[in-house]
Amino acid sequence: MPIGQPTLFPTLDAVMQLVRSLVRDTFAGTGGQQGRIFTNDAAFTLPLLNDGIDWLNRELRNNGVTYPIRDGVVIFQIPPQAVQNDPAFFVSIGFDGYFDSQQMHGTKKLPGDLMQPLVLRQRVSGSNTNFAYMSEAMEGLITAFPQQNFGQWEWRDYQIWLNGSFQTMDLMLRYIAGQLPYSTLPADFSTTIIHIQDCKTALANKMAQLYLERNNGDPGLAAAKEKAADKALDSMAEAYVRQQQTINRRRPSYGGGGSGYGEGEDLGQMGGVVGPY
Repeated sequence: MPIGQPTLFPTLDAVMQLVRSLVRDTFAGTGGQQGRIFTNDAAFTLPLLNDGIDWLNRELRNNGVTYPIRDGVVIFQIPPQAVQNDPAFFVSIGFDGYFDSQQMHGTKKLPGDLMQPLVLRQRVSGSNTNFAYMSEAMEGLITAFPQQNFGQWEWRDYQIWLNGSFQTMDLMLRYIAGQLPYSTLPADFSTTIIHIQDCKTALANKMAQLYLERNNGDPGLAAAKEKAADKALDSMAEAYVRQQQTINRRRPSYGGGGSGYGEGEDLGQMGGVVGPY
């Protein structure tokens, strides 16, 4: 039986429908829109949505939640660097596409759930060879002419910046997955996933609270929505932490007079880490 879209990751449409229900704006709007005031394209929708996402991320981190890691995600056929005669130019990949130092390529972009890249690997497109690890620049990218492969990489301004290549390249990503704020509202709310597990109730109540406070609404109702958002977030954090507790972690054994790992010894036989970090 095929597995469909995971139900624990709500769509933006589901969040907005709940928000409108909480603020009593479930009437049909004009032009086929849902709601008369809190519509998808209202001027305040994007700021309130992003403020709610920032609140979720911040509170979950403060509760000890570690977001999941994704690996083996490949961006194929990244074009060569366009400007190849000046080492002052770099290339970058963001959520809106790939900048080749001269123009944007909108189809070559970062996954929407990428919060923090951890490891990058590369290969020449069409080579069917193993991916090679890339080094992360700790104090800014070196300046260099494009080479056969990408050079270093750096996470800056929510983009991956790279020393460019004069070949078409594939890039493999290992990253922390979550939900970043939106720079613009997505075109289709019904297919846009919020990449935070089981967040609909918490996010919708937080947005409802912010909306009521913005409009000087019933302070008792705003306080009730804040309390509901906090309660839902506490439940989310508890569920995340319980998931993390299923990972088997053990410190290395120092018995038998040893003070560290012996060269070539197996970690599992030494009582080392069995599960992933």
